[in-house]
Amino acid sequence: MALSAASGLAAYSIPAGVKKLDLSEELAEVIRTDNTALISRVGVGHFTATQLTHKWVEDKLNPNTATLNGDLDASSTTVNVATGQGSRFKVGTIFKFNEKGKTEMCRVTAVSDDTLTVERGYGSTDAETHSDGATIMIIAHTKQEGWEPNKEDWSQERTSAYNYLTTMGYGITITRRRQLVDHAAIPSEFAHQSAYRLKEFMRQLDSSVINS
Repeated sequence: MALSAASGLAAYSIPAGVKKLDLSEELAEVIRTDNTALISRVGVGHFTATQLTHKWVEDKLNPNTATLNGDLDASSTTVNVATGQGSRFKVGTIFKFNEKGKTEMCRVTAVSDDTLTVERGYGSTDAETHSDGATIMIIAHTKQEGWEPNKEDWSQERTSAYNYLTTMGYGITITRRRQLVDHAAIPSEFAHQSAYRLKEFMRQLDSSVINS
């Protein structure tokens, strides 16, 4: 099934023997200008604002990547990482370089600030050259027998975040004459305007959740 375009219109071409799928709901979601699928799925109707400033605490995981600082040839056992990233490694850390076509793994044998001493070609892989700026992906932090966990600290400080209560709304003013006159078979102009302003309001909420 392919989507072909002609003269500003689009149509599906369905080869013989191919089962036709009902795409009406998916296509309707695409072309609707009042699409608020995100808010509908998040479901915020049961929450009530109780204060002007909302605060919460966020946790984070230890980083599992770093950046190679300087080119690396296939024989060097010294790997430099970007400033401040050396603390992401410990003796025993196994990592690889996230470069296309590269499979080498390395094992850290010593750490000094942002300089790592490593065993190249770890795990029967071949030592390779790597380019400055390459992403280093940490695979695991292995430990030797006799390792003392109280000599390391991997804990992370929680951070405080906050946001403000925001008031949004639409005003609708309908004159008595406008409300009483039948406009294109619309029984209530106020109800009609309210329904469309509600769609716009939902669109604002969707955008606020995505971009806040």
